[in-house]
Amino acid sequence: MSKKNKKKKIVKSSAEKNKIDVKKKKNILLTLGIILFVGLVLRLIYVLEINNTPFANNLFSDAKIYNEWAKSIVSTNDWVGKDVFFMAPIYPYFLAIIYKVFGQSILFIQLLQVIISTFSILLIYICAKKLFLEKVALISAAISSVYSVFVFYSGAILSETLQLFFFCLFIYYIIKSSESNKLKHWFIAGIFAGISILFRGNFLFISFLIVLYIIFSENVKGFLNKIKSTYKRILIFTAGILLIIFPVTLRNYLVGDEFVLLTSNGGINFYLGNNPNSQGVFITPQEFDFHNDLAGQKYAQKILGRNLTASETSSFWFNKGIEFITNNPGNAATLYLKKIFLFFGPNENPQSFVMNKDFFADNYSTILRFLIVDFNLISFLALFGLFLSWSRRKELKYFYLIFFGYALSTIIFFVNGRFRLALIPLFIIFSSFAIYEISNLIKNKSYKKFITPISLTSVFALIYYLFIPLPKFTDYDAYLQLGNIAYNEGKIDEAILNYEKSLSLQENYLTYVNLGNSYGVLNDFKNADYYYRKAIKLNPENPLGYFNWGSLYFLANKLKEAEVIYLKTLQVDPYFEQAIVNLANIYFITEQYEKAIGYYEFYLTVAKDINMKNTVKLDLENAKKKLSETK
Repeated sequence: MSKKNKKKKIVKSSAEKNKIDVKKKKNILLTLGIILFVGLVLRLIYVLEINNTPFANNLFSDAKIYNEWAKSIVSTNDWVGKDVFFMAPIYPYFLAIIYKVFGQSILFIQLLQVIISTFSILLIYICAKKLFLEKVALISAAISSVYSVFVFYSGAILSETLQLFFFCLFIYYIIKSSESNKLKHWFIAGIFAGISILFRGNFLFISFLIVLYIIFSENVKGFLNKIKSTYKRILIFTAGILLIIFPVTLRNYLVGDEFVLLTSNGGINFYLGNNPNSQGVFITPQEFDFHNDLAGQKYAQKILGRNLTASETSSFWFNKGIEFITNNPGNAATLYLKKIFLFFGPNENPQSFVMNKDFFADNYSTILRFLIVDFNLISFLALFGLFLSWSRRKELKYFYLIFFGYALSTIIFFVNGRFRLALIPLFIIFSSFAIYEISNLIKNKSYKKFITPISLTSVFALIYYLFIPLPKFTDYDAYLQLGNIAYNEGKIDEAILNYEKSLSLQENYLTYVNLGNSYGVLNDFKNADYYYRKAIKLNPENPLGYFNWGSLYFLANKLKEAEVIYLKTLQVDPYFEQAIVNLANIYFITEQYEKAIGYYEFYLTVAKDINMKNTVKLDLENAKKKLSETK
């Protein structure tokens, strides 16, 4: 063959190869496009499905707090606030900005989150491609597209969808930083780490681990040669983090006159996961009225006999958790071992069953029933993928660090699906790698390589299912919320039916209180009295049961009985504002003006509602006038 013909053949072969590569890329883009489209459509259908449910415009728990917080910012135009942040502030401020620009529409927020969640699928694909291979990336995107928990949270007025998006960006820039070591990539990684920290404080621990790894990962010779570069990376990464979180810390100091890095809920969350009654998951504390005292501040003040700041309250509960660990080291060690298995195990362990996809799947969403890809599928596959990728641990160093660092920082507190959600992209990527590797090992008949990962994963599964006492969850709080919705809409009979359904699943003092309220509205004094007594018997340290019971007698004009019950309310919670006012009113009505004046004045020292304080000031003046007339 002549040189000319050879050259033509080479050119032709090269052209054919390029043509094949272009076709391959088009097929990949088409496949990815289909995956993204399916993910978008599934999320849209889900949001439309739940749009007419009782929970669509009747938010509860954290969703209600976030929404009310955002609406308050917009209505008052107070973007700074007056108290130290108790909960992570970034999502309420995101809602407030959207409400300010586009109006207050829950559906608009959900549709926006659908788009953000779809972009997260793309980011997971990109990260998986950079960490492993194209096929692994497509598997990761496909799993993310139909992952039921992602679909569920895209329609929830909670921070998880946004948190997931920024965590994926953080992962991407950690990959870029580890590839190039360019300072700009480390700075951007620090910015996204800072944003992630504002969503979930335990990202701070992950950032700290990354800094430690950068310092100590070099060998002595390499460290001495690269010390300048190493510290530049650390400083620029830290600068990115501080750029985001410092304004929050400064704002907390200015409004609260105390140092609170991010939020003041760390102490109570630590105690909830580290106390004699802890099961490793979220359980509502029985010592105090958690629903009306989320920080446990009133209870802590009652125990210590003095007013506490936000950070002092957090320290009180943190010390209580440490006290449990130091006094019960064996029980604490067992509890932490359990939490490790709960974190990596297949159950979601919901904080509230209302905010659990299973309840929505059973009652409101065909899409969620159809989507079978959930944590059950990826939990053990991810562990399998971690074992199979161990030989590449040096290049995957940061992601092993993030994976296990995030797990540890969650286990310190308590385990639930919401807290674990940010790590799911890595779970999915390692699961996808496991699927890819398993298919290759089967194809190549390399069965020996299965032995170690299968053995380790099987041991974990056996221990989880046979020896770990798994917490049991019921739908009781879902029916409790449905009862509340019906009660607020004036559908008292429907409310009672839902409260009774809730009680059939699990006894709860709030359900008894709400049944008492319902029968009170129906003027059924006997049943209302019965249920208030049941609530108090079940939880004698909860002031709400006493207060509502006292109000039943007050409205029935049985003032002596009401007085006794209100005094009991104040024994449980000395700062229960409405009980103070009602007690003062009883003394005013019964012409005990000196006592009335004392309680009115006490109320004015503890109350925060300006309108109510102005009303009470008038009552106080009337009481003083009446007292002077009797002398």
